[in-house]
Amino acid sequence: MKKIIAFTLMLVISMASFSIDSIERMGKKSGRTLKEDNSYINIANTTLKYSIPFEVRVAMGMEDGMSIIDKFGSNPDVDTATVPEYLWPLGGVYAWGNDLGETLYVSSSALEDTQRWKFSVLTLDSEDNWNLEVFEQNIAGEVQTALVPPSGDPVVRCFRMENVDVMGTTNIGTVYAYYDTTVINGIPSDQTKILAAVSVGSNQTKQLTFTIPSGYWGFLWRGEAGVVKSTSTNECDFAYESRRVGRNFVEKKDFGVMTSGANNYLDLRPFPDIIPAKTDLAIKATNVSANDMSAWGSFHILLITDERFQELQDL
Repeated sequence: MKKIIAFTLMLVISMASFSIDSIERMGKKSGRTLKEDNSYINIANTTLKYSIPFEVRVAMGMEDGMSIIDKFGSNPDVDTATVPEYLWPLGGVYAWGNDLGETLYVSSSALEDTQRWKFSVLTLDSEDNWNLEVFEQNIAGEVQTALVPPSGDPVVRCFRMENVDVMGTTNIGTVYAYYDTTVINGIPSDQTKILAAVSVGSNQTKQLTFTIPSGYWGFLWRGEAGVVKSTSTNECDFAYESRRVGRNFVEKKDFGVMTSGANNYLDLRPFPDIIPAKTDLAIKATNVSANDMSAWGSFHILLITDERFQELQDL
């Protein structure tokens, strides 16, 4: 009888030790730390986490080192004589930026625009990294105002501006972010210097351009493009393109849509493209069968830090 009791006690102690060890391993895998009293760890919580779709977990910040970029752009007036045109408010060709970096300025075509805006830019540091910086700053109507990122480094790319002021302060004019050039009534005279623009009343860029920051890998998860539906039968052709730093743009995929019938194309990637840092991405309209074509597009990109990317490769 004593032997049976002793064996039972040893089995219970062994099972308890195994359970704690297993929970500790699960905690490490999920990026969590076991509390000293072991109070918050339980298998049900871990199971619940992984029952949530991966995309939702990333959006909720539940996956270490991962984030999402959701970009949308539109061009309300693509013409036969001016293609190719990028999907952004000013139309025509997009200039991207200076890989060596410059000071970026902001102004509006309306004196009344003095709101607080949030800017998403890539800056160039002394080690040639293109670092993502997001910061807020007030604009001063038609006055050309220098943007000052937290690092103070020059800007190589600007892919988003957003009005974050209080309700009722919608932008009355078009707001521009640009490298130094002649400015007349708040409007830059040289469009090749403009890196971002917000149309009247939009309060945010509708600009389908993005560049993978240094320290990250990008995974193109999904892309989409289309035209405004109408009773006429006209065609718009698109190209998804990318450019590695110091290289030429490469058109990765061509597709077309019609204003009647299938007016959009959805590209769901079963195996997402792996995109290294400092790669420019865009969708552009390459051909239209009629003037005044209104085109739009979007893409969703998963960003993974270098550190997390290496951890996953080492599994």
